[in-house]
Amino acid sequence: LTIATHSGHEDIANLLLKQRDINVNLQGKKGISALLCAASNGEIEKMKQLLSQKDIDVNVRDSDRNTPLIYAIMNGHKSAVELLLKHSKINVNIENKNG
Repeated sequence: LTIATHSGHEDIANLLLKQRDINVNLQGKKGISALLCAASNGEIEKMKQLLSQKDIDVNVRDSDRNTPLIYAIMNGHKSAVELLLKHSKINVNIENKNG
């Protein structure tokens, strides 16, 4: 799922999201997940799909302890920040390795 999201293969990512046992929080090298990737790139529609998954961890962290919110902020994706702030489980007080 992360590779499909990172590579821009929406059709494959959508197919994977339909699988009953898909782990939407699976992290690859450096702790990158599909949501971290989508937030980093400001991919709003993909973020909406991922955030609608019941098991999504909106505060997932990479190896540097960056969250999707931190990525969206660092990359200037205002719409992504707004979308994440609407999620009921968002934690705005998480710090990354730099504090």
